Amino acid sequence: MPFIAPTFASFKELRNLILDIMLEGYQSLSPTIVFPMLERLDIVLSHAYCSTDHKSILDNVLAPFVNNHHATLRILHLSTLRSLYIFDIPSFLSNLRHYPQLETFGLWHPFVSIRQSDSAGVTHILRLHSEHLLELSLHAKGPIQYSMYPTADQWYAQEFLQVKLPKLQVLDLDIELYPDIVQTTSYLGQFRHSLLSLKLSVNMLSYEDVKEIAQTFSEQDGLLELQMSIDVLSPHLLSLLASELPSLEILVLEFDKLSSSTSDGGVWSDLLVYPALNGWKLRQLTAEPSNDAFGDLQEYRQQIRAALPCLKELKMGRNQSGSEC
Repeated sequence: MPFIAPTFASFKELRNLILDIMLEGYQSLSPTIVFPMLERLDIVLSHAYCSTDHKSILDNVLAPFVNNHHATLRILHLSTLRSLYIFDIPSFLSNLRHYPQLETFGLWHPFVSIRQSDSAGVTHILRLHSEHLLELSLHAKGPIQYSMYPTADQWYAQEFLQVKLPKLQVLDLDIELYPDIVQTTSYLGQFRHSLLSLKLSVNMLSYEDVKEIAQTFSEQDGLLELQMSIDVLSPHLLSLLASELPSLEILVLEFDKLSSSTSDGGVWSDLLVYPALNGWKLRQLTAEPSNDAFGDLQEYRQQIRAALPCLKELKMGRNQSGSEC
């Protein structure tokens, strides 16, 4: 690291920086180094020795380094490896100052339990930047023991989920323990006037779950991109999304099953009888199975193309590149 620091100082026009080194390597990084044009900073934290004083390095070296770029920083991403619960991320985040240009914040960090996972640092960041944050990614992988999962009430009582983000346009939630869908839609409701893109990487959602989410945004009809995991991909579900989100342009689905009868979501050969599909503005559709149990999906692709005249690109099935319709 000593020979890297002087090199850093020579990059006066650097705009994007990824710091993906062992925590011990930051000990020789001068916190006074400044890249006067830096706009994006991605920090990936890991460590070599458990005995390392990680809190001191995070608070006294890395936090000042990040704060040096408060005037120019637009994108800040922070991630830790799933197994590393020792990093004092709340303290680090609480030491960060207000960045007037910040538009995007992302955090990838393990969740242990409500009692052990302090969210004060996330609350601090969101409150500081609530009026101008446009994109938010929160990835919380979660406890090994099921008994440590919070209830929906416990999860949504956390202060960082009470912070209003009136201008948020892109929301990416990958919460392994994501609770009750009713509570989820209640949280999402605050974004119905601003959100353009929503990504939910949670457990497989049912038709009723998807219906609640779609209806949350249907009145404003401003959502342009939606990505989520569902249990059954069916004509009924596609018709639902077309009816509730007619302006949706990009749809990415991971599915566990394909419907095969009217009782479980409709027959694919009847796809053309759903009137909402014909006027749907959807341009890109990606539908990938969650396992390798599916064979050739060519027949389904043909039926979807016929039912969606506005579709420009369709990818259905694993290892299949997008095809022009």
